[in-house]
Amino acid sequence: MTKNCSVQVDDLPVSVTWKRMRNICLKVVPPAGEVAVSAPHGVPLERISHFVREQRPWIDRKRDQLRDAALDADRFEDGGAIRIWGQWHGVEHRPGGRAHARIAGRRLVVTGRDEVTRQRAIDRFRRSEVERVSRPLLDSWAPIMGVPRPAVIRYRLMRTRWGSCNHRTTAITLNVALVRFPVAALEYVVVHELAHLRHADHGRGFWSLVATALPDHVERRKLLEA
Repeated sequence: MTKNCSVQVDDLPVSVTWKRMRNICLKVVPPAGEVAVSAPHGVPLERISHFVREQRPWIDRKRDQLRDAALDADRFEDGGAIRIWGQWHGVEHRPGGRAHARIAGRRLVVTGRDEVTRQRAIDRFRRSEVERVSRPLLDSWAPIMGVPRPAVIRYRLMRTRWGSCNHRTTAITLNVALVRFPVAALEYVVVHELAHLRHADHGRGFWSLVATALPDHVERRKLLEA
């Protein structure tokens, strides 16, 4: 059986749950950074408060990270902002007309009859941008690296990978979210996936091929963490 309550530890609201467990557990819950503590039955609030105070530096760091991530997130609504090739662009919705998204200066102008069609226009724009920029890179790097041109190139939103390569079918998939980062980062992913056409794993031969093509590949890879 569990028991719940909310307490204030200094200026910090904390939700507490008592349950069958061995040790006190604390987590900062995204996206808002709420602090939640789980504790074994019988642990008094005084001990839990003391534990939270001991963990306060870690809590503050985690909440700052969440806040920074929220500031860096794309906001597709009217008046929002999204990153396109490493640069922030304001989002302007214009109701009516056919669903379409285009860059006008430092704005992404989106038309469409409603929110759903305008979001689809944004999704199509992001995909077409990654395809537009990546196709010439794939065409130029494949012969330089001595690998075959991919038989199939796919573009889709992926949650855990920037790209993938099927060594057997020579098909490459690129994440449309790469549109958020500088072109140098996309080029790194292109070279990375092309290298898999020769080396299926991430062994020494693979990284030697990547480094020969892009001596600054480590710095480029870090762009994807920004």
